[in-house]
Amino acid sequence: GAAVALLIVVPAWTPRQRRGFLVALLPALVVLKVTASGLLGTLGAYFTGLFSTTGDGSVYSTRISAFSLDWPYISSRPLFGRGWATFLPATYSWTDDMYYHMLIETGIVGLICLILLYLAGIQCAAGGRRKTHDPCRRHFGQALVAAIAAVVVTSATFDSLSFPMLGGLIFLVLGIAGAYDGIMNAEEYASALLADNGNLAMSS
Repeated sequence: GAAVALLIVVPAWTPRQRRGFLVALLPALVVLKVTASGLLGTLGAYFTGLFSTTGDGSVYSTRISAFSLDWPYISSRPLFGRGWATFLPATYSWTDDMYYHMLIETGIVGLICLILLYLAGIQCAAGGRRKTHDPCRRHFGQALVAAIAAVVVTSATFDSLSFPMLGGLIFLVLGIAGAYDGIMNAEEYASALLADNGNLAMSS
C-alpha cells in the first residue's frame, strides 16, 4: 500500500521535493534498521513467503486454496450473494480478500458496486486536481488518489471493510474526494465567470 501510494504521489512532486525525499529515504532506512532490528528482514521474508506456493502465509494456501472451499456459496447465489456480514470467519472460513468476500456476501452486483465506488473516488480526486492550478490543492488531490489506490490494492490482501475503523476511514476519504471535486468545480466556475466579467468590462 505504501509503495502504491508513493508511486502515485512522488511523480506529482516538484524536482526539489523528489530530491529531498530520496536524500531522506536512505538515512530513514538506516535508522529503522538500527532502532527496529530485524523489521526489514521480517518484511522481506513476509513478502517472499506471501507469493510462494507453500507455507501457511502464502497466497496459495490462504487464498487460492480457499476458492474451491468457498465456491459453493458463490455459485448458489451469484448475483446478490448470501447477505452482507453473514459470512462469519468463526462459522465458515477466512477469505483474506475483500473482493472475494464481497462476491460471497453481495454477489456480482455488490462486487461491481464496490469497484465502481473506488473508481468514482479516484475520478473525483483526479478530476478535482485537474481543475485547480494551486500547487497545494493539486498535491492534496493527488494524495487522495494515492490513498484510495492504496485501499484498492490492499483490499485484495485482507477483508478491509470488516474492520470498522478502516471501513469508516475508507468512506471518509471517498467522501472527502467527492467534496474536493465539488469545491474545485465551484472555484473553477467562479474563476471562469470572473474572467468573463473582466473581458466584458474591458470590451465595454
